[in-house]
Amino acid sequence: KQKWIILGTIVLNYTIFTFISNKNIRYTMPLTPFIAMIMAFGCYKLINGISHAMRIAGSFFIIWFVFSYFVLSFGIPIYPTYRIGVKDIDFVYLDNYPVKVIYDKNNWHNTEILNTTYSSSTDIDQNKDIVLLNLIDREYVNWYNLDPLLYSSLSPDVAKRVKLSFVPFIEAYKTDEEINTYLNTYIDYVLVPQRTIGLAEAIREYIPMQLFQTFMKKGENNFSPVASYMVPGNAYFAPDVYILYKKQAFQ
Repeated sequence: KQKWIILGTIVLNYTIFTFISNKNIRYTMPLTPFIAMIMAFGCYKLINGISHAMRIAGSFFIIWFVFSYFVLSFGIPIYPTYRIGVKDIDFVYLDNYPVKVIYDKNNWHNTEILNTTYSSSTDIDQNKDIVLLNLIDREYVNWYNLDPLLYSSLSPDVAKRVKLSFVPFIEAYKTDEEINTYLNTYIDYVLVPQRTIGLAEAIREYIPMQLFQTFMKKGENNFSPVASYMVPGNAYFAPDVYILYKKQAFQ
């Protein structure tokens, strides 16, 4: 009875999102309940179909959906490394590339990074915020998953004092002199990848982040390393080392 509302919602949203070039899963996620309704309705019709073949087909689809859910989400009973398709169309997708949804068991050191930032700041004015500039924008390590930890998983002292510098602020600083002035004026800690910042085509501030990364790796600055963190690689990136730098007092 609601088919035109459901179909109209999908068509309208899909049409609008088509003209938004820079989009990710949060744009298309609102469509999933409506698509799920159609899939459920189709399975119901197949299982309760007039022929034995239709009932077998419906049962097969349901079993396949459950099987693929466990494979893609948890690697049970096989790890997802299988695809069958033509060009950009996948007929069978049981893979973790290019879309990885399987539960990740690796240690990405987010909590350690924030705790070390706080614990190694004893010589900083206790009434002053501790500002961390993060030059990494990868899955599991980025501004958007460090920030929630300050409100949920860390001690009140850490959450109260550690602040994350908003990356777009660095876009105006291009020369080594400008970068050095900015860091010494506004930043107490810098988290720097030795290899990869992230996917260049997916990061608006990739160029300024790269300029800051290059400047920090030169070592000609007022910062010293206080900790390093090994992180795993994947289909996009090689294994990397993240180094946490702390600003030192002027000599």
